[in-house]
Amino acid sequence: RMGTALVRDALDKMRRGLGGVENGALGFDEIEMLGVQMAETSLCGLGQTCGIALIGALKNFRDRMEAELAPHRPIPAQHGMTYVTAPCIEACPSKVNVPRYIDYVRDGKPENSLGVLLQKYPMAATCGRVCVRYCEQACRRKFVDDAVGIKTLKRYVADQQSGPHALKFTHDMKTKPLDPHKRVAVVGAGPAGISCAYHLLLRGFVVDVFEKADQAGGMAQIGIPSYRLPKDTLAMETDIIAELGGRFLYGQKLGRDFDIDDLFARGYQAVFLGLGCQAGSSLGVDGEGAAREGYHSGIDFLLKVHDHVDGTAPLRLEGEVFVVGGGNVAMDCVRSAIRLGADKVHVIYRRTLEDMPAEKEEIEAALAEGVEFHTLCNPTRILTEHGRVVGMELARMEQTAPDDSGRRRVSPIAGSEFTLHGTTLIAAIGQQVEDGA
Repeated sequence: RMGTALVRDALDKMRRGLGGVENGALGFDEIEMLGVQMAETSLCGLGQTCGIALIGALKNFRDRMEAELAPHRPIPAQHGMTYVTAPCIEACPSKVNVPRYIDYVRDGKPENSLGVLLQKYPMAATCGRVCVRYCEQACRRKFVDDAVGIKTLKRYVADQQSGPHALKFTHDMKTKPLDPHKRVAVVGAGPAGISCAYHLLLRGFVVDVFEKADQAGGMAQIGIPSYRLPKDTLAMETDIIAELGGRFLYGQKLGRDFDIDDLFARGYQAVFLGLGCQAGSSLGVDGEGAAREGYHSGIDFLLKVHDHVDGTAPLRLEGEVFVVGGGNVAMDCVRSAIRLGADKVHVIYRRTLEDMPAEKEEIEAALAEGVEFHTLCNPTRILTEHGRVVGMELARMEQTAPDDSGRRRVSPIAGSEFTLHGTTLIAAIGQQVEDGA
């Protein structure tokens, strides 16, 4: 909102003793005029009301304000200053201005809406498909009926810019000429590395992105199935780095082909590490070390699925498959297992179906595809024969009363153990940074 920014900057100049025409600053007349214009012409309630207090102060206390500022001396900033913003903005890790881009959608201006998103990151189409929607969890509309479809609107906006106009925004963004004396190395071409390179390039830094794989995207490229995130969509957004003048260096792994000291020796002023969490977490149960065949972490399994889709390493499942976990990675695993020929796919989760952190749509899709959910169950032992998984032992769980945070804990029920038999076990219970990364 340009008017509020102008008023803010003008008042800040006055506070710092830099007011007056000689400093090119706006005076009270101009500030009052801007406040009136915002109230009369803004298209949203915030713009219509944010200047009311200032207009009132100028009408009733202008003489005192002018007397205070007349000496042109700095006024100490007040302590304890706070600001209020929308819950959806505060819930978003990138602090995207959600109300603003929704306003532009309502007004039929998807290109302006995309511009709001591009102020924060270049991967709007990707986020519009796989974002975990913290913003919708915080949406105040839930107190009326249901949250605004923020993620879906983001996808709509990004998809409006597909095809020949996909990279149109590169010509509209305010970029600085690349300065060859300002060089930064970005290690990892995942979403974090892409976003870092994007903002640096916009600010005129020369950026080289080092990636151990042969394509950009990181775990979004190799860890999310194509039915959720089409690879051409992801490639369209990662290509913006090259469009802005950045360079990808593929097949370059930290610790094998170079180290951080090497990068500084090459003349980079800074190094950004966007390594990601590429190692799966272990279950920590008996028999896990003996399971050499038929046992995968969720991430390793999805990497195998990616190689299968690419045609580099065919993969087929037979018999019954068990996936431990309740997040989106677990749902990706079970739905991929179905497509790879498994006779039956099961989900093992130690809490209730309602407690699952996975997207509701993903859970519903898995149920519709025939996945069987075993809730309030937890593995206690992996059963193997000659190193191959043949089943698992589980214990039934019970919930305690809610704690102060409202969350229920779970604990095993003594004597409730039972056995399920299958040929493949996938542990999708979390990720961690790879050893040596």
